[in-house]
Amino acid sequence: MIQCCDKEVTTLFCPYCGRIHRGPTDSLLAHVKLQDENFRNRLATRRKYSPGTKIEKRAEAISKKWASWRKALEDLIAFKRTKEQSNG
Repeated sequence: MIQCCDKEVTTLFCPYCGRIHRGPTDSLLAHVKLQDENFRNRLATRRKYSPGTKIEKRAEAISKKWASWRKALEDLIAFKRTKEQSNG
């Protein structure tokens, strides 16, 4: 629960003032999404200019790692929110 407008709010959005409250997992997810997108772009560049090289394979491995972290974090946050809504 979040305290906002002198009331307890059960979601990240306060219906009283319109503020969106972000927790540490949300900011971490934003960072991971940005890194995932950056490494996808780098992989596309490597595939264009260095196809079949070790550089491309390394870029692919790094891109897959960030994509898996992103998916896991999105699933964790969704589960957490579902659990909070069912308890609230």
